[in-house]
Amino acid sequence: SITITAPAANSYLPTSFTVQGACEMGLVVVVGGAGLAADVSVPCSGGAYSANVNVSAGEGSKLVTAKQTDAVGNTATASRTFLRDTVAPLLTITSPANGTSARGTIQLVGTCESGLTVSFSGPGLSTASSVTCSAGSYTANLTFSANDGAKTINVSETDAAGNTTQVSGTYNNDMTPPTIAITSPAANTSA
Repeated sequence: SITITAPAANSYLPTSFTVQGACEMGLVVVVGGAGLAADVSVPCSGGAYSANVNVSAGEGSKLVTAKQTDAVGNTATASRTFLRDTVAPLLTITSPANGTSARGTIQLVGTCESGLTVSFSGPGLSTASSVTCSAGSYTANLTFSANDGAKTINVSETDAAGNTTQVSGTYNNDMTPPTIAITSPAANTSA
């Protein structure tokens, strides 16, 4: 009999990975299937095999099969489905516009991949924070770091396959009231 023991079923695959399993000693193991760019043949040594393979083009489910055939034509097969995702999540900041001034706090709104965590960080924030993307959008009320001036905020999202998207915005923290002075008439002047 033959098995596939690694990687775990439904795990996300890099372009190249190693398929491992148990096998019948003395027989060649052919690792292939629609999920791979090409079949790879490796020996079964000590009841185990290890094959370095490349995933086929495209995204989605990838079926991988390990197969052994004995001298009289009996075939044992094991299959496992893996996932391929190389596309980073779509992430934007839709408001406020870059360069917007705010007083101490700012509300960021944007689009994101539903169900994933949207993280906020950068020197422009007093503390990092996060929200969950719901229905393709996020809203976050954020507090600027101390002092007036330009504040850069990084927004990022990472999917289950490890693909990350980061966008940034720079906003102006303005906590200082305007300076106003009465210059005329002079103080204590009679009208």
